[in-house]
Amino acid sequence: AAVAKTVVSDLGAGLNVDISFLPQSGGSYNISTGEFDSTQTSYFFKAPIEFIDADGKLAMPALDGTLKVDFRGDDDSAVTNFVINIQQLKLPHFGAYSFELSIDGEHRASLPLFLKEAQIKKA
Repeated sequence: AAVAKTVVSDLGAGLNVDISFLPQSGGSYNISTGEFDSTQTSYFFKAPIEFIDADGKLAMPALDGTLKVDFRGDDDSAVTNFVINIQQLKLPHFGAYSFELSIDGEHRASLPLFLKEAQIKKA
């Protein structure tokens, strides 16, 4: 269980991706006060994740995800969390695997995962 927690922790730390995007301003102009009221604007990005083996074949069906990024007022940047639950992941053989992240159809990040057979030392 401790090994699994370490793997999951390492995976989460490895998928930090910057998305270059110019937010459009949003809000309304109040004629009576002469003020511009900015509002929060949300943008959605398609972000599928594929888990592939060393041969480039899908090791499981692709996970279709969506990123929601909220900009408030005149923010220059925003941060969002992207959490996915992978239930009952089966790794049929030892070797190299990789998580592949795309955002709006463009490949953005790869995160390798190596499954190795444990070496048992005899006393």
